[in-house]
Amino acid sequence: MGRVWKLSETLSYGARLETQRNAFLWGAFQVLIVFVLCVQVKVS
Repeated sequence: MGRVWKLSETLSYGARLETQRNAFLWGAFQVLIVFVLCVQVKVS
């Protein structure tokens, strides 16, 4: 029983980590898009 609980704890921790990483990647992606758009506006 203890082993199963430990496994679920590890899985939930991994899922939380994955969510944080996805949020970080999404934020970085949005910043990149805004940056590219600004550069294009300056060039044109």
